[in-house]
Amino acid sequence: MSLFTKIVDRCFAVLGALIFMQAPAFIQDYTQVLLGHLSESSWEVDQLKRIALKAGKPLDQLIQKYQDNPDIDVALQGDFIQTLVLREEGFRQAYFNLSHANPFQKPFVFAKYLQWDIVKETTSVFTPSVPMTLEALIWGAFGLLVGYSFFRLLSALFTKSRKLFA
Repeated sequence: MSLFTKIVDRCFAVLGALIFMQAPAFIQDYTQVLLGHLSESSWEVDQLKRIALKAGKPLDQLIQKYQDNPDIDVALQGDFIQTLVLREEGFRQAYFNLSHANPFQKPFVFAKYLQWDIVKETTSVFTPSVPMTLEALIWGAFGLLVGYSFFRLLSALFTKSRKLFA
């Protein structure tokens, strides 16, 4: 193996480690953004429940009344309210599971409840760092292996393609 190849494979390994070390911090920031969405959604659903209570019925009956209305505008409002309720339930479940997952479960729980709009928001406020927690170091070691393996794969593909075209 040439000196250049050794340097490049080390760079890939270190880059992989640095990228993977960001995962715990990104998941933490994602969880905080998710909590903000949950708080807002909970406030909205609570307001809807108060309106239903003033009308003398539970929220699900009020939603059904709207949805069964022959006026399409009113029926669509019922669908919208139902969507708000389901969204709040989804946020609540995702937040609970993320905040109660152990470090080894967290990436899988994160992937299960991933919402791209929240990922986009989190990305806009995320600041990369070099965390020195045990969790980040484990992620970094895994990233080191992934980065090194990725270089080996690229190297093997490059070598094979050179042989094909030579």
